[in-house]
Amino acid sequence: MRLDQIFYTWSERSLLGGKGMGPVASSLPIDALSGWDPLLRERVWAGWQEHDRFGLGYLRGPDGHAVICKRPVTEAEGRQASLAHILVGHEINALQALSLHEWDGWLTSWDGTAELAPLSWEDLRHQADKGRHDLVRRARALPPATLAELVAFVLAAPEADVSVVAPPEAPAELLCALVEIMGATTTFSTMESRDDDRGCPHIVFLPEHHESRMGVARRRLRFGGDGGDPFATALAVSYRAEGRTAIDRLRPARPVASVDDSRAWAQKAQLSPGVLDDVAGLLRRAQALSAAELGALRSKHGLAEARRIVPTMDDGELAALLRATALPEEVTELVQGVALRSYLTGHAGERVLEGLAVRPPSAQLLREALKQDPSLRRVAALAGRVLPEPRARRALVDSVARTMSKAELIGWVHEHSAEEPEAARVALNVICDGRERSSEQRRRALDALIARGGLAEAAARLTGSPREATAYLQSVLSVVAGEKIDEGVMAAFLAHPRPSAQLLYALRALARDSRSLALVDRTAWTQFFVQAGLPTPLGARPVATQARAQPRSTEQARPGPSDDLPAPKAERILLVLLFMGVIALLAVVAVVATSGGPL
Repeated sequence: MRLDQIFYTWSERSLLGGKGMGPVASSLPIDALSGWDPLLRERVWAGWQEHDRFGLGYLRGPDGHAVICKRPVTEAEGRQASLAHILVGHEINALQALSLHEWDGWLTSWDGTAELAPLSWEDLRHQADKGRHDLVRRARALPPATLAELVAFVLAAPEADVSVVAPPEAPAELLCALVEIMGATTTFSTMESRDDDRGCPHIVFLPEHHESRMGVARRRLRFGGDGGDPFATALAVSYRAEGRTAIDRLRPARPVASVDDSRAWAQKAQLSPGVLDDVAGLLRRAQALSAAELGALRSKHGLAEARRIVPTMDDGELAALLRATALPEEVTELVQGVALRSYLTGHAGERVLEGLAVRPPSAQLLREALKQDPSLRRVAALAGRVLPEPRARRALVDSVARTMSKAELIGWVHEHSAEEPEAARVALNVICDGRERSSEQRRRALDALIARGGLAEAAARLTGSPREATAYLQSVLSVVAGEKIDEGVMAAFLAHPRPSAQLLYALRALARDSRSLALVDRTAWTQFFVQAGLPTPLGARPVATQARAQPRSTEQARPGPSDDLPAPKAERILLVLLFMGVIALLAVVAVVATSGGPL
């Protein structure tokens, strides 16, 4: 969007040939400037004395709209004068004009030599966007009573021109809020010294001691009346809470241009006087609702709308509703159910969980939510935050753990025992409670247990003593690997780097035969010396080097029918030496006996 610039000040001869206040620089062609001049020259005079104040105006012209920034100056001769920097463009709207209120490109002086070039809206976009954001933020912070009084005054006669005298708040913020609520582009000026001259915008702001002398067909507002009607008050409160988004849900498609339009809007947009037909807005303001608004939420219409709206809310909105203390019970239960399902299915995060901790759901809601097949981790986190009784927490986790396979539980306990110890212990008890039914499930459980070192680390973390950890490990091993563990499966468990003493103890108790037992003992013996910093004794071979070739599944790990494996080389040497020593001793005895000497 192209923006042309014009600069007005006092001169002996303007661009259009006149003397006095006129255009002295412009990026418009002369014929286009001539078309704008009759409108602009009526609005460029800044008749107030405070040089630190400027006025921002927005006008509709012959070929688009103009934004005027004017300020009073005193010239060298002591003459009172004005400067006005103007931007004209085809598609400037009122909010865009207001967003330029703090633009640093407004000219504040004139040396008579500068030339003005056209601008693009893109040149101003960064500052304009920031200016609009800051302005809207300040507008939403206006006192609702002040804004409601202005809105009510305008709605009482939308077609009439309005002059606001000595407003208690900044005109730019009041205009911003009014434009966003009414939704119509209106001409305005944030500062005028009088409103009885020609061409005044639709809404102007005057100082307390303005210079208007003649009567005008304008309505003048002085703040401090009865505070506005209920509809205007409800609009102001809703705007403060959510901004333009809330009003957009209520505003009619056509601009409000007459008293009849205002009445029709008020009638359609209210459930009762002062209660907007905006359940979404009521829910978002749940912490500060009136008795009439709470009644509207309890109504059949309010509950139906709440059922439609609550599932679409984000984490922050759900958390705020969970913290609201005065909501009707039906709405609270609805919010709890939605928050539960959203959290357990992974769509909501920590903020919703914190809200559920403030407003714990009922047992019935919990049972309904568990039908969503939630993850055990989410259930464990939920139980830890919303259920104060340990028995209730354990029961909730147990109900979900029993829907999982033992392979899944083994993996979960291994990964989450540190962060969710209570839930992990419940899961560990479920693992110990009976074997899987199918051989495939048993195989997967065994593979999972071997891969995770028999859950030795988790058992040590979850129990209070080595003896208790050993008992748990023995129970888990007996369920997953069987009451008697053969050599192949034993080797697979012992292949894990540095198996703990508790695991070795539990494996030893379940060894099927002497060979399985020997594997455990040899590993324990070797590990004892290694941990002491000593070399492995003669005859001991670390089992890990033997077990690398062992398969990990139950069916593949069992040895074949021949169980005659050769003894290690070192053991054979010892046997030979022992045998030779015995022969030598017998020979000595024989020699002594033959010679008749004492033995």
